Formats: sequence, structure tokens, C-alpha cells
Amino acid sequence: MFIESTFIKNTAVALKSQLKYISQSETLFLEGAISSVKNRVKNKIDQEQNWIHFKAQQLNLLDPNNNLKRGFSYTLNNGKLLTNSEDVKAGDELTTILANGKIKSKVE
Repeated sequence: MFIESTFIKNTAVALKSQLKYISQSETLFLEGAISSVKNRVKNKIDQEQNWIHFKAQQLNLLDPNNNLKRGFSYTLNNGKLLTNSEDVKAGDELTTILANGKIKSKVE
């Protein structure tokens, strides 16, 4: 009876020690996994923010107002964008839009 009791106690101590080791090992593993996921998410967010910033810069370059500031203009014929000189006939009133105003003209 004494031997069985000692064996059970020793087994319980050994199991408790193994469970503690497994628990600590799993905790370290989970902490590492959580840290890895956090780093990946942070990197993905940084990557997406950089992409958004790049696209915002591209949109800024394509902004018609910025093109006007660089010396370009556009011309309207009856409120419609003029893209072809064949769409203009004598007597048409054109409006040329510049960065700092408009110029009205009449085709002869």
C-alpha cells in the first residue's frame, strides 16, 4: 500500500511538472504566434497606407486645377468640352478656362 501511494504521488508530481512545462511551452508558442500576426498586420497596414499615399499623389497630378496652374487651359463650346477643331463653326462662342479666369471668344 505504501509503495502504491508513493508511486501515485510521484506520478502526480511528474504529471504536474509535465503539464506545467507543456503549458509554459504552449504559452510561449501562442505569444510568438500573436506577435507574428501583429507584425504581419502592421506591415500590411503600412503597405496599404503607402499605396494609398502613392495613389493620392497620382490623383493630385491628374487634378485639372493643377494642370491649369501649369499653364494649360481647356475650351468649352456651348458648355461642352472642345476636343476637335471640326466641332467649331463660325459664330460659335467659346469659353477658354485658365488657372486665374476665363476668356470668351467668338469664332469668325
